[in-house]
Amino acid sequence: MQKNVSKLISAVSVLIASVGVVSAIDLSLSGILRSFNQQDMALFLIFCVSFVLMNFAFGKFFKDQKAIAGILAGLLALGITYFANLSGLNYSLGNLIFKFGISGDVLYPVILFAMIGLFVYVSAKSGTHLAFLGIGILLIFLSTYVYEAEILIVLGGAMVIIGGIISYIRFRKTEYHR
Repeated sequence: MQKNVSKLISAVSVLIASVGVVSAIDLSLSGILRSFNQQDMALFLIFCVSFVLMNFAFGKFFKDQKAIAGILAGLLALGITYFANLSGLNYSLGNLIFKFGISGDVLYPVILFAMIGLFVYVSAKSGTHLAFLGIGILLIFLSTYVYEAEILIVLGGAMVIIGGIISYIRFRKTEYHR
């Protein structure tokens, strides 16, 4: 087990070091998110929502066969997304929100705060150590969007360290028997 962990750490450190050499590729989170336009994101949301709803329905129908329910839901969700894309409608989120009388500039901060709130809620349900780790990592990733990025990086790093300490204290008392 120790040998595998050291191999993984070595591979990750080589990968991180080689990213600086290949500067033509933007591997940052903001670069990846900029590569998706609004219609792609809307189609992705159509796929996710239809998959979740159909997987839930098929899961109730095929009680013992979860794999069949997942495969059928995935195929049907892919078909729904394909035909939504073929319809040619403009699925941009800004146009959809504008039809309801809300400015498109309000959409992205609302989505950001909703995702942060959901993340905090799920992390808090999972435990304090995961909340500190998750929020710390989120702050480090969000530092690319803030003028004073150093503050967020230091705060996020401190929260990751606190989460790691809490995890260590909490799980060192637990003994695993094999």
